[in-house]
Amino acid sequence: MSSSSMKDQFMELLAEPRKVLEWSWNFIAFISLIIAIMAVVTAAELDDTLKGFGFGAIWTMFLIIFLVLLGQYVLGGSARGLVGDVKSKYATPLLTGFWLGTTFMLSVAFFILGCVYAAFDDDSVKTLGAFYIMQFFFLGFFSIYAMLKRSYVYSTSYEGESEVEVDKNSVSSNPEPSNPEWEQNAVVVEPN
Repeated sequence: MSSSSMKDQFMELLAEPRKVLEWSWNFIAFISLIIAIMAVVTAAELDDTLKGFGFGAIWTMFLIIFLVLLGQYVLGGSARGLVGDVKSKYATPLLTGFWLGTTFMLSVAFFILGCVYAAFDDDSVKTLGAFYIMQFFFLGFFSIYAMLKRSYVYSTSYEGESEVEVDKNSVSSNPEPSNPEWEQNAVVVEPN
């Protein structure tokens, strides 16, 4: 395979933001799986005096699992991953915004945890801290890119059709509603 064909394939991939989002999210999900395993190992290796670090590692593992499942659900059927071939009919702009906001906020939390864990003496905790800092960059860049391209997340699954039909004949051409009580109690103030 020549480098020019690889470059062409890469440029084709970049031309489709939906695929970029899916591939990058699947990469983040894979790294998150590694971090979850490392969190369990780190929590098991810590002695009893450092239970807080173990709790932080396990709690972060649950947050990572939640975030990955939510991301797979929002991306839907074309992101065949942990939850299978889901038709993402509920990937509304609201759910997409919630997912992307959660992704960004967890990236900040990973940065703080990564700094705390990287300053620790134990090698396994330092390694987990390094992975937390990597996850900060992955999630941070992903959330910024996905916020810029968020319409590609729900454009294929969300029809945007309103369930409430508006009768155009019932809409008045007068933008101000008429209220007789308001007109009676109105006070006119004249400028000086």
